[in-house]
Amino acid sequence: MKTLKFFLFVATIFTLSACSSDDDNGGPVQVALTIDNLTGTFEFTYYEGMTETTGTVQGNTVTLATTTYFGDTFTNARTMFNSDGTYENSGSFRITTTTNVMGQDPMTESEIITIIDSGDYVVNTEGRTISFDGNLTEVIYFDGTNLSIRTTDNYTDENDNDVSETAEYRLVKM
Repeated sequence: MKTLKFFLFVATIFTLSACSSDDDNGGPVQVALTIDNLTGTFEFTYYEGMTETTGTVQGNTVTLATTTYFGDTFTNARTMFNSDGTYENSGSFRITTTTNVMGQDPMTESEIITIIDSGDYVVNTEGRTISFDGNLTEVIYFDGTNLSIRTTDNYTDENDNDVSETAEYRLVKM
């Protein structure tokens, strides 16, 4: 009987401890976004973006064009975050672009993009953003190993059309 009670006790403790990890509202565990946690080399694993241009045609606001971007075939595509607030990008990847212009057939093109640049970055821990040379990115997810960031830009082009650009990048710490 003592053995049965012991096993029931162990089973109860095991069950309670297993359930406690489920009490995080089902969301992924993220870590503080700090320079110390970010410092290191990350490989690009994903890139996707979209540009939408809207304008006025006969008094109505319409979508004039959309362009979608999809990256793959990442070859040594990396970002190194240094502890002194500098970064270095290097490598290449293929980007496939599909452009839909109002009244025309879609056009798809692919090209290899080589990335070689460097600069300064600033981490905003509270706002969960990273500014690269003054260009703000939103950190969607960061767990110390996986980093997902989103860029957003809205502006008026030379033809007075409104342009909205968004892109998402996913990286994994090496």
